[in-house]
Amino acid sequence: MFDFFGLSKEEIEKIKSKNQELFDGMRKEFEVYFRNQLIYMFGSNYVKKYKEDKVIAKSQIDGVLNDLLERKRGLIISGITRSEKTMSLIYIYEKIIRFLSREAYKFMDPYLYDVWKFAKKIDFYSAPNLFSRLHRDGEIEIAPYILISDLGSEYVEPLVFSRFDTFIEDIYRSDQYGLVISTNMSRGKFKNREGWLRITRRLLEVCNYLEVGDG
Repeated sequence: MFDFFGLSKEEIEKIKSKNQELFDGMRKEFEVYFRNQLIYMFGSNYVKKYKEDKVIAKSQIDGVLNDLLERKRGLIISGITRSEKTMSLIYIYEKIIRFLSREAYKFMDPYLYDVWKFAKKIDFYSAPNLFSRLHRDGEIEIAPYILISDLGSEYVEPLVFSRFDTFIEDIYRSDQYGLVISTNMSRGKFKNREGWLRITRRLLEVCNYLEVGDG
């Protein structure tokens, strides 16, 4: 008779079976909540259209994805339409969630497999919203992963620009963050953006740069 902490083999099998039932239920719930989270972050129109195998930049993103997930290097994506950049950000967001939840999934832990535990580790901002937050709040607590869409579309005033410079500097000086930026600017325009040289040089130093399509 197999014994583990005073339990018989049959009792252990019952516990495993019950845990599997709990995990299967949590897994279904996880996917529902995850889709709702995507809709909240990116909007229902984009999520309805989203298909992983249709993401134009998928193969290029996959080539540098581990650097991002391990927070070794960030990622800047340019050169595709706004819609396609958003699809790329949804793809990246999903991959981050799957990466963060991998241990709970592997060990079928129904209590840890909770989408909100992982979603709170990712912040998503459009550039105008980020600059608005910096204007209002002065500084922002930085999540382990930060996604910024459409950098270059923001309205910039000196005070907020200074706060954004500090925001990027904090990311630059740490190895604790995974940064993703989408932009309409080509690499040349991004690198040589007037008045932004210090920031863009910092970003290019710590981020892989993917230029996709014809812009």
